This record gives sequence, C-alpha cells and structure tokens, in this order.
Amino acid sequence: VTGLALGGDDAANYELASTEASGEVGTITAREVVISVTGRGSKVYDGTTVLTYEQLGSLIFALAEGDAETLALLAADGVTLDASGVTGAFADRNAGTAKGVTLTGYVLAGNELGNYVLSADAVQGLADIAKKTLTLTAATDSKIYDGTTASTGVVTIEGLVDGDSATATQRFDTKNAGIRQLVVETWAISDGNAGENYEVVTVDAAGEIEKRVLT
Repeated sequence: VTGLALGGDDAANYELASTEASGEVGTITAREVVISVTGRGSKVYDGTTVLTYEQLGSLIFALAEGDAETLALLAADGVTLDASGVTGAFADRNAGTAKGVTLTGYVLAGNELGNYVLSADAVQGLADIAKKTLTLTAATDSKIYDGTTASTGVVTIEGLVDGDSATATQRFDTKNAGIRQLVVETWAISDGNAGENYEVVTVDAAGEIEKRVLT
C-alpha cells in the first residue's frame, strides 16, 4: 500500500515512518478442479491388475465438466489436463466386462503459478479384460486296433499366462481301424478363476488305427 498520510486534529504531533506498507493481509486459495472420465478401457487377460496407457481405449478425461466458471478460468489461463502418464489398477486380474479400474497419473499442464489443484489424485473408470485364447492342439498318433479310442499322444498347450497351468488329454475320434482324427477330449485350467480367463480353441490332428492281424 502506498500514499499513506495522517489525518485528524492531532496529526501534526505525529510523523509516519513511511508512506508505504506491506504485509500478508489475505490468502487466495487454489481453485479445485474435478476430473471426470467416460468411455471404457480394454485389454486381454495377462495375469496382472495393470491397465497401461496403451490400453486406455476409449477412456476420455475431462476437466471441470459442467462447471462453466472453472472451465472459463482454465481456458483463460491456458491450463489443460495432461493424461499421458495415466495408468490403471483393477481390484483383481480376472477377465470380465465393465470392471472398475482406479486411474492415476494425470496432471495439470500450464499450472506453474499453482492457481489450480486437482480435487483427487485418482478417478474411477471402467475397462474390460477380455479372455485370452488358449489353443490346445492334438498330436498325431497311430496304433494297432485295440477296441478303444485311447491315445498316447501329448496335447500341445499354447497361450498360458505365466503362473497359470493347464492339462489336456486326447483320443481317437472312433475306436475303429482306418484313417482317423485325434481330438482333444478333456482339459483343466488352473488360473484362480475356474478357467474363465481363457477362451479355449481345440485343433484336431491326423491319425491312424491299423487293423489287427488275426492268425
């Protein structure tokens, strides 16, 4: 404050040390900015609870949605939202649709003066975890007719996530002699979710049951 002067009947008895004064006479609190999110992220089951930036899909982050006054101030000050560092965390790793995901890592850009502050460091969104394809491929096999469809071939398993396991068996399509097909008969998946994190695809193989020689 400048231009200070004394007044009143006894003003002549006093002298100001300075005609200026300064001090902390008030506080301007940073304006809170609410972040909202729409859309949905997406990834294929990978055994983790992480949603990466590349998996944000159609998720869109908005500043101060519906708050016209704050939006106008942000625009005037050139403050925007930087979501390039956003990642998400699911409550569990299992496949599912419209799962809740906690999103963090967004910041205000152009806020060097500190006039704005985020209302929260995390926001809730939605994302899908699609089932992973698990391919079970029967092995080629041949045998002499024994009246059963049993096969000693070993099924090839492809697509398992680290930490999960699976077993599978195969058989001939019929017990009869001739050119046959080997088919995957049964399988069991250990993924902590009763196998529901995988979409199983089976692949047949060629085989043969030779006629048994009678003497």
